[in-house]
Amino acid sequence: MRQQFVYSLPHSKWQSEDADNVIQVSSSGALISQYASLKQFFSITDIIKTWLKILLGKRSICIITEDKDVAAWCVITYGFCSHYDIGSNDAVIGPVNTLPAHQGKGLATRIMRGAISQAFETRKCENIYIDTAENNIAMQKVIERCQFGPPILRYDRQD
Repeated sequence: MRQQFVYSLPHSKWQSEDADNVIQVSSSGALISQYASLKQFFSITDIIKTWLKILLGKRSICIITEDKDVAAWCVITYGFCSHYDIGSNDAVIGPVNTLPAHQGKGLATRIMRGAISQAFETRKCENIYIDTAENNIAMQKVIERCQFGPPILRYDRQD
């Protein structure tokens, strides 16, 4: 069991920030075109589940590439979280992943800003949530840089 912190960013508190070179995968065509890049991170079962959720408008993926390889990625889920309650017009970002060779370059912040932009500007979400382990200080700093306030909730997560 891990202690998790949950953070919230209401649309009313967000100020648009630059999200350069973040690829939004929010359609079947986009998922198919990014399949070769994503298959190293997701099983075929996860790709199929994600494709179905994209078709239903319940999920999207953000990707940053460097030299044609995925350097960072994250998932946005709309209207549902299996760990805590959110509204039907809210989103949850996570997981957020920066590959080890690309860590320390600010990519987690860029990918988060791209995800936030996608959720607020394209999907018109009311609130965005993200959670991270209480000992994940690097992610907590990213969350702070992306305009989230202090944690609003703590819970024990079993994976």
